Amino acid sequence: MPLDLGRIQGICFDVDGTLTDVSNTPYVFIEDQDRDVWYASLQDQWQIANDWNLTAGVREDVHVGVPRAGRWRVRLNSDWEGYDPALASVPTLDAESTAEARDSMGAAISIAMGPYSVVILSQGR
Repeated sequence: MPLDLGRIQGICFDVDGTLTDVSNTPYVFIEDQDRDVWYASLQDQWQIANDWNLTAGVREDVHVGVPRAGRWRVRLNSDWEGYDPALASVPTLDAESTAEARDSMGAAISIAMGPYSVVILSQGR
């Protein structure tokens, strides 16, 4: 016994689990409607390029591949409070490399980085 579960503009459709043919009826198409689709993608780290990462928070132990062993000096830390007192001012210090191969490089260093900051390192004086 089919159930009377479907009702469109006063016309009853029996819903019994079988396919109902609505060809040549006014119910073939659904009227156009405006809809807003909202979404958010949340993550705290983005890989922009092979050697560029963007992070939303402080990273205390970022491992970076470097081409040569030795001491790597911080030349620019965009999170330094000298640029703006509102910055996090995460201390990014000079680093001594290890023999660990990383990022297709022969050595690696470990540094701390502030959120959304740029750190430039180089060897030499």
